Amino acid sequence: MDENALRRAVCETGRLLWERGLIAGSDGNLSARLADGAVLLTPSGVSKGGLTPEALVVLDADGAPLRGAGKPSSEWRMHLAIYRARPEVGAVVHAHPPCATAFAAAGRVLPLLLPEAVLTLRRIGVAPYALPSSQALADGAAAALADGDAAILMGHGAVTVAADLGAAWERMETLEHCAKVALYAQALGGGVPLAEEAVAALDALREGRRAAH
Repeated sequence: MDENALRRAVCETGRLLWERGLIAGSDGNLSARLADGAVLLTPSGVSKGGLTPEALVVLDADGAPLRGAGKPSSEWRMHLAIYRARPEVGAVVHAHPPCATAFAAAGRVLPLLLPEAVLTLRRIGVAPYALPSSQALADGAAAALADGDAAILMGHGAVTVAADLGAAWERMETLEHCAKVALYAQALGGGVPLAEEAVAALDALREGRRAAH
């Protein structure tokens, strides 16, 4: 996508997050990597349900502003840290989905109960609590995504990554679905995590599908 198309995609993804209740108020932030390595980012203090393309800001890989009159999201450090750690990632979505954030608020690890979690997210990482907007949070989030495409940020929310915004959004929706199922399973006496051999078989299936495409 060119920059104008990416701007529209960021706004559409923000609207979806807001409509589905995965963010509230001015919470959450999204970004997409441009072809030249710069990062297109949502502005601070703006509801993602009503974003406009011209409101987005562009930072270089070190966080210096390039374009846009608004103030970038306070979590810009986290986005840049993830892009540095994962060169193949083209989009980052940070949200506060209620069920996944319930695990974050309770300090609980979200177990792998469903095949979809492995096939879509690979692994669900955990970043320890750190002050919002801090470099410690940025580094923790990037480390938590080393082996998967979704992470719970303890006491904070969740983050998902993908090659493009559409896939990053779908992974956030999948993460919230998995968290909701886990909460329901707890009400029934506890979920049964996937066995190691089942996870390994799902990994192989996922990689086989990727190779076929």
